[in-house]
Amino acid sequence: MSAKNIILLAVTLAVLGLLAKQSNKPSAPEKSVALGSYVLEAFDINNVTEFERRAGESVQTLEKKEGIWVVSSLYDYPADFSILVEQVRALDQLKVEQAVYGAENSPETFGLGPNAINITLKNAKGKEIGKLSVGNSRTSSNGYGSGGHYVQATDGPIVLTEGAFDTLPENNEAWINKSLLKITPEQIKRISITMEEESYTLSVSNTTYSLIDAELPKGKQINQTDVSRLGRALQYLSCSSVVDPATPDEALGLDQATLFE
Repeated sequence: MSAKNIILLAVTLAVLGLLAKQSNKPSAPEKSVALGSYVLEAFDINNVTEFERRAGESVQTLEKKEGIWVVSSLYDYPADFSILVEQVRALDQLKVEQAVYGAENSPETFGLGPNAINITLKNAKGKEIGKLSVGNSRTSSNGYGSGGHYVQATDGPIVLTEGAFDTLPENNEAWINKSLLKITPEQIKRISITMEEESYTLSVSNTTYSLIDAELPKGKQINQTDVSRLGRALQYLSCSSVVDPATPDEALGLDQATLFE
């Protein structure tokens, strides 16, 4: 064997030995997870001033502006504060039920790929104080309802949580405060109705309605059923969505609206 061949053989054996050594090198240990520990690092819920839920192109953003929580992704309409508090507290108390070792190698299997729901919490300085990706739910052992969700905090392991995210609103309208009026029957003493060319006022006494400063045609009387229905409609008036404030009144019929007071 020539000297050149001996040198090539020696180099080849050295490379093979290095590869064998690398292949036998133990893989980095996975992060240990304590069952019952909190998923997110501790944060003060009172410091949260922005809440974002993002799922694909669907984004809902809530912000605290001038002391009031609004849905900034829906024209800054006032948010239902009770829903927000429920969700933030649930995140704060979210605990690990089960570690899912090896899940980082295939997060899509657990719904934590591109289709995951991403929740971000920020403080008044715009700094992230909590971030969580929410994946698939696991059916409960009895086959009914949710047995928790697979989640992953920022740079953390994938775990199964005790908490369920079934009540997390999925659209802007679900976050808003839908209540417009809350009036008890006892508070209503009169109702004024103003239309384009006509106006009149109804007085209310013991659930009986009467016209004020107006007379009905002879033989006519107020339909108490209809006016009572009107009174009930005004007591607990609510909305289902919010229209773009830039929409002209004419497009909504508000240029000829009926005014109730």
